Amino acid sequence: MSFKLKNGPRPVKLGHTVDIETLIIELSIGILSTIMAFAGYKAGVAILFIPCAMLAVGCLFLFIVGIIRFIYDWIYQKLNKPAVVISDDRSRERFRDD
Repeated sequence: MSFKLKNGPRPVKLGHTVDIETLIIELSIGILSTIMAFAGYKAGVAILFIPCAMLAVGCLFLFIVGIIRFIYDWIYQKLNKPAVVISDDRSRERFRDD
């Protein structure tokens, strides 16, 4: 008996989704990196300050972009919601089974 295994790459799903977990992870890594960068700055250790500062700026930037994208998508959904169709009773009478 032989088994077939799929070891190839999986297809990538395209599109942008804002997950709350992603925002929380970006914010927490940004805060921790900011604290580490501040400690490196106070200690005068550039090898700790520079990478942590760059990571903190990147994570906090992505967090802000994620929040802006969430607000943009929410407003877009509010403005483009489908119109409410009111059906009249005459259309239902045609499809009645008596």
